[in-house]
Amino acid sequence: MSNDKLLEAQKALETGVASLVSTDGWKDYLTAQSRFHTYSFANVIWLLAQAAGRGVAPTRFAGYNTWRALGRQVRKGESSYKVLAPLGYKKLDEATGEEKFRLRGFKVVSTFELSQTDGEPLPEPVTRLEGSSEEVKAAYAVVEKYSTSRGLTVVREPLPGERNGEFRRLNREIAVDDSLSDFQALKTLCHETAHSILHNTVEDEARSTMEVEAESVAFVVMHALGYDSSDYSLGYVAHWSGGDLKLVQDVAVRVQRTAKIILALFEVKAEAVEEAA
Repeated sequence: MSNDKLLEAQKALETGVASLVSTDGWKDYLTAQSRFHTYSFANVIWLLAQAAGRGVAPTRFAGYNTWRALGRQVRKGESSYKVLAPLGYKKLDEATGEEKFRLRGFKVVSTFELSQTDGEPLPEPVTRLEGSSEEVKAAYAVVEKYSTSRGLTVVREPLPGERNGEFRRLNREIAVDDSLSDFQALKTLCHETAHSILHNTVEDEARSTMEVEAESVAFVVMHALGYDSSDYSLGYVAHWSGGDLKLVQDVAVRVQRTAKIILALFEVKAEAVEEAA
């Protein structure tokens, strides 16, 4: 795979992300995301335990009024989930002249999961890819074989929430959700394989950087092989980069190096793509 082809794919990624984050749809997505509360680790564990007790795979939680502000209504009779909210008061700091929050304790408040609401669909940055072909299935098998040759186990199984895939570093395992189309599954396997190459030891990078790197690799690989994953990859990279094009550019060298490793598995296919270009 020539460097020109990789540079072309990287440029397509950067141009696509830049175009996406300038749209009203992206602004609507950021506005919606800003309304969702970020729960503490303890609250997340409690919410997951409550959801498990109900047999629910949770996605997003928000209070009654937040759902209304997002154009959705909690259905009558729905039983809320409970979280702890800080309880306290503001007191003037005489040294700085600023009011500071003083924690007095916690109170239990109600929140509701997305599946308990009806109304306007939430704006999303990504669209799952659809489609299949014998070529796509063969490509999946090639990447899967590469991963297993490195001592990883690749499995297709149901994953909780909206997860498409997981790289389980400690278990040396890659999981791809079994409900995905073959096209999305291939893109997801490339993403998780990139994680296994780039983030195989200690996760010492920010989560946002790791996700931008992995999805950028997946996009570059798919693009270089003649597959368009823009509907998913551009929004994903834009989301995790916060729309910061500089971050996308800063990881380009690592992305291209990793993409080359995966694309080396497709030398015959890669040459055919270059000849047809």
